Amino acid sequence: MEDLPKPIPYDYEALVIRPCGAEYQHYETDLVLILKSQRVCFVFPNDNNNICFQERYTKNRIYGISREAFLPPVIEKSYDNFELAKNLERRYATPLKFGDIVIFNDSDINHHESLILRFKREKPLYEVSSNNFGPLLRIGGVISPMKLNTFWTPLEDLVIPTDIAPLAEPNVWLTAWIRIETNMLHSKDNYHLEYTFDSFAGCDPSDQARVAAAPWHSRSIDSQFSMLPAEPTPCESDDEIDLEPRKDIYVKEDKWAEKINRQLGLFVGGRLLLCKDLPQYDFIIPLLKPVAVAPGEDRTFIYPSIGEYFHFCAVWSIHHKGFLVTEMLPFQILRGYSTSVSGNILVRVNQASLGGLFTDSDSSLGLLDDPYHTLCFSEFHPAAHGGLKALVEVHAVRSSENRSVRWRIVRTIYEDDHVSRFASWLAAATFCVGPIHGMVISKDTVISGDYPSVYFRLPPNSNLIAGCGVRFRGRRAAGVNSEIMIEEIHTNPKFSARKVIGQEENLLFQVPLKMILGHEQLARNEVFGPVDMRQLDPPEDTDDGVFYAWVRESPTIDNCRRACTIMEVFSVALNTPLLPALSGSSRSGSRHSGSSRATLSSSSHGGSTSSRNSTRSINSNRFVGGPARSTPGSISNRGAPNDSDA
Repeated sequence: MEDLPKPIPYDYEALVIRPCGAEYQHYETDLVLILKSQRVCFVFPNDNNNICFQERYTKNRIYGISREAFLPPVIEKSYDNFELAKNLERRYATPLKFGDIVIFNDSDINHHESLILRFKREKPLYEVSSNNFGPLLRIGGVISPMKLNTFWTPLEDLVIPTDIAPLAEPNVWLTAWIRIETNMLHSKDNYHLEYTFDSFAGCDPSDQARVAAAPWHSRSIDSQFSMLPAEPTPCESDDEIDLEPRKDIYVKEDKWAEKINRQLGLFVGGRLLLCKDLPQYDFIIPLLKPVAVAPGEDRTFIYPSIGEYFHFCAVWSIHHKGFLVTEMLPFQILRGYSTSVSGNILVRVNQASLGGLFTDSDSSLGLLDDPYHTLCFSEFHPAAHGGLKALVEVHAVRSSENRSVRWRIVRTIYEDDHVSRFASWLAAATFCVGPIHGMVISKDTVISGDYPSVYFRLPPNSNLIAGCGVRFRGRRAAGVNSEIMIEEIHTNPKFSARKVIGQEENLLFQVPLKMILGHEQLARNEVFGPVDMRQLDPPEDTDDGVFYAWVRESPTIDNCRRACTIMEVFSVALNTPLLPALSGSSRSGSRHSGSSRATLSSSSHGGSTSSRNSTRSINSNRFVGGPARSTPGSISNRGAPNDSDA
């Protein structure tokens, strides 16, 4: 260890921000910006002869370099050292360039004149380039999640242009090209330094630990130990994601790995990829940039479009509780989906094997939720089992909202021939249902597992209490879209809830559940049908997989049901939980008009995840995608939906 070279000590490190040619150095000076000061204070006695420490020279001050600093030390030239003297003279006279790094000591500075008398050149810290607006410096930084147009760097906070800010994800270490400009001709001029953001340069996965340097992470435990993975924590044997299906046995595939390679994902907008094989994770594109879409030497670079498939690689991000995409390659074997004007994917859907949910024709998206109940009567249509495929717009949901049902139907395209015939039938059709069993969940509503996406309306003179099990018949009236009027009803204690707590607008039902194999988000109840588990996991000590949970009607957020089913789990505790708080929204007294059901709006309780309001960050965005982007190369419609019948 004694033979290793020791680092050269120095007091200051500075960046050249305004160079001047050697021919002008006889009356101008190069200007440098001090980046690092190892000598930040000096000691002096005060009036009471006590020792005081006061900061004197700090970074972000501009100094000039005197003409004498470019002169070599005096060496008497002789025959033996002539070449050495000439090389030394040539090396000292080399002018400084924008972006060069110099180091010097406090003894080499004339602080009164703000001049550097001697300096030593160091290796550059930053890459340098230029464009029509002048020289550029490549520097790393992080976008603040609180101010999405602010790019924090170790030098200065920069304002990102409005049209560029949506391309990058907050809390990711990115590099950007910036301009550092000053109109100072001499270090004695009035201080003037201007930082300007030019463009994003790239994202290096190996630099992500540097996110902890951002000021908003100064007290974050996760940042201080950013090399440790956040949950889900892998076991010793869970070091790889296993995608090979097992034969004749179901094994829950939720293994975690720090890196994944060569997976197939669908770009859904908002810098997000979804992977059907790994629906429980978000795959976030840290910096949206053009990708090559044509092989060969003359490649065409365009921005990815919503509905296109990509092969991708990704690494785990502790700050996003998801994966950051490191590589993307278009997968043109699979044709992309068409998109609507609003940026949603167009796809044809039909009834899934799980009641109340839907699936696309080739099951490439997995299960889809219908929160607005626009297709809840589709299974009663004469063509329901013979080829009724409704054309709809679907929207992607973050993994923090839904773990396995990642798609929601936001609009049905009634102009389509299939849907127009269904709508005509819906306007005039009447039919009977029953006898079926269910449970009363309010003073006027019954839910049945036989038709889990349909509301059954109690007669006005009914005095049944919530939680009561019933067996009933009903009739659908023409023009009513999501409700069926009950005509005959009888109580049946077999289907009653074990316990019921709360008032009319805030009821919890304790019922037995059993997880649905292959869908970690869904459990089944004999009376309610599929129930959304939200972010809760079932207890481990269960008999035959059956456990008791407290279930409630899913609250509405932004006029949309939060869960992928009508009922959601509030708590899996055996003891009586605290009631969820009401947020003050009212429930409509009658839902017989055919409009969407109005339910209470509530904040997150019992492990459920509340919605977020940000529209820029993947980390805080409830729905991704949204309005069609105006980025270069974006394509609103790229052909028919991914269905032979489209």
